[in-house]
Amino acid sequence: MKKGTIIGFAAMLLLFPMHLRSQENILDQLSKIAIIDQKVMMPMRDGVRLASDIYRPKTDKPVPVIFSKTPYNFNTWGDGKFRPNSMYRALRAVEQGYAYVVQNERGRYFSEGAWDILGPPTTDGYDAFTWLADQPWCNGKIATYGCSSTAEWQMAVAALDHPAHAAMVPQGFGAGVGRIGDYFEQGNWYRGGAHQMLFTVWMYGTQHDVLRPRLPDGISQEDLLRLQRFYDMSPEMPPVDWTEALWHLPIKDMMKSVRAEILHHIFHINLDNFNRQALEQRREKELDEVRMLSGQAASEGDNKEQQKPIKHEGNRVGRNDPCECGSGKKYKKCCGN
Repeated sequence: MKKGTIIGFAAMLLLFPMHLRSQENILDQLSKIAIIDQKVMMPMRDGVRLASDIYRPKTDKPVPVIFSKTPYNFNTWGDGKFRPNSMYRALRAVEQGYAYVVQNERGRYFSEGAWDILGPPTTDGYDAFTWLADQPWCNGKIATYGCSSTAEWQMAVAALDHPAHAAMVPQGFGAGVGRIGDYFEQGNWYRGGAHQMLFTVWMYGTQHDVLRPRLPDGISQEDLLRLQRFYDMSPEMPPVDWTEALWHLPIKDMMKSVRAEILHHIFHINLDNFNRQALEQRREKELDEVRMLSGQAASEGDNKEQQKPIKHEGNRVGRNDPCECGSGKKYKKCCGN
């Protein structure tokens, strides 16, 4: 991608105000001028397929592409209801002579593979560019567009300098920047070395459990189109009172405390009965595959920090763990009495 082409033809299109259109006629309007091809499973170099919705003008002339890769849910159905949010932008793009492609990051919703934050591996973006540029309806020029997580991956993939990546509009991409001047703070994740709590709340609503229901790999597009009408693959997380939860210390155990509260107080399940080690090993194995593709395979170490006991409002959830007082006794037989 040419240097300095941050605001390109995609920006000229997408910064225009949207037409006000009702849900009842958006599909009809789009169908008249566009070829709608949803749940296209785009293959990556390792065989993982990423779910993509493609909207392109009804023309024999190759057109440029507006490409958005996101961890968020763009399915046009939810809870059995028609939710055409992504179609509004698609309609505006097609009206201006562009194809519009929206894709879920690996491991998100209908996409295969394991998800990790900020959309790794970077090769997924590169492979998507190659696949799109090779389509007969694409003229070889691709612009990326998006905000926040839909922008941050753009900063990394731009460094790969794919010849088809002609323009980019990365909005609010601070969390994708690891260094600013002399500060290594991973963008807005940390300020002055302090963790920003808003990302804890964001992660709770965005994460996918390692044991989430999954569709089988290799599922057909025909079956995906049928299933999307009543399965949107979107988790509905239990509500959390963050005015209380954000006070938990240490911060690194905050999410565990939230999970423990949900399991123990809503479902009456003791977290100690869960084989957390097996789940974490499975999760780490999946993420290692992602890191290998990114050239960031983490070295395996045998000395992992022992997890500290989980607390909720001063009371331990796991009462048979070693006591924190350092006595070597079980909590129930020591300070827990």
